[in-house]
Amino acid sequence: MADRVEWGRGREAAFVEWIDAELRDAQQARLGLDRQHRDYLEQYRAPAKQPRRTFPYEDAANYVLPVTATAADQLNAKFLQTVHAPENLWTVHPLNEGWTNAAKPLQDWLTFLDLNLLRMYRVNKRVFREMLLLGTGIYKHGWLYERRPIWTYDEDGRRVRGDRVASLPFVDGVRCSDFLMPAYSYAVQPDDQGGAPWVAERLRIPTARFLWLADAQAPVQPVIDKQTAAFITRFEEPEKPEHDTKIQQLDFEKRSTSGFATKDGDAFDKDTSDAAGQGATLHRPKEIELWEVHARFPTQGNSSEDDIVVWYHQPTRRVVRATYNPYHHNTRPYEVVRYSPGDGFWGI
Repeated sequence: MADRVEWGRGREAAFVEWIDAELRDAQQARLGLDRQHRDYLEQYRAPAKQPRRTFPYEDAANYVLPVTATAADQLNAKFLQTVHAPENLWTVHPLNEGWTNAAKPLQDWLTFLDLNLLRMYRVNKRVFREMLLLGTGIYKHGWLYERRPIWTYDEDGRRVRGDRVASLPFVDGVRCSDFLMPAYSYAVQPDDQGGAPWVAERLRIPTARFLWLADAQAPVQPVIDKQTAAFITRFEEPEKPEHDTKIQQLDFEKRSTSGFATKDGDAFDKDTSDAAGQGATLHRPKEIELWEVHARFPTQGNSSEDDIVVWYHQPTRRVVRATYNPYHHNTRPYEVVRYSPGDGFWGI
């Protein structure tokens, strides 16, 4: 259970001023990178619907070949095969003869953990693909605890109220579009060379679940202030982030394949519709957008520098909840893999 941050006099307001300015600067610096990432996704999908070309001459061919997909899919398959071809993801070797009898049971337990809880193959499929397309893949790991009331059945088959408890480790992928850090930093951990004073992950929470979390006790400790929750729900996000909008657009566009012609002479990969699908008719659930900020900040003034985790609502400049880092290792729960390391944080 995480402990609530005990703010010194004026320190919460100082944190809000600091993190709000930092988030806005980082978002502004990321505009070009986000645009480039969306272009990479379009290259991978190779949509058939393309604008009219006037260079090198009027109505020049505007076919798009899926060269990016041809290269990336092969590498993705090779990476997955290399990592997951063995039956066990982790191989344990004893450091000395005293651990010989414990090595194999521990390895079997880690294999059980992978197959039944972590499911690393499913996670790596997403992270490897994004690493190959965008140059960077991001993992998030930690411990998930949630306790919720449910309807269940007793030994006589009668429907009764009960509790479902989930307490387990997790590893998941974080999309690059949802991960934010200062443009002047090169590493996630603050103690590394070029370490970031803060990193943030975008959370999109349905409004109904957000209100439920404000009323719940076990899943979120400390609990969310109900007045803050009620105020924030007035600022529901009307649209999806641009990255999600781009994905929906590409999902509903026709794909370019190989340019073969049908018996009637028409190229079946040529989109002749009036406009590309924009996903305009998709149902957009009402959501609250928060930033989960992992920061190192002096919560008591100049006499302290604490590692904290804050849910921050940017439109209202409200701290939804703030806790100290709950992990004993006292590091941020993010790991980064890069296709080819660059000079900064983002891979090439």
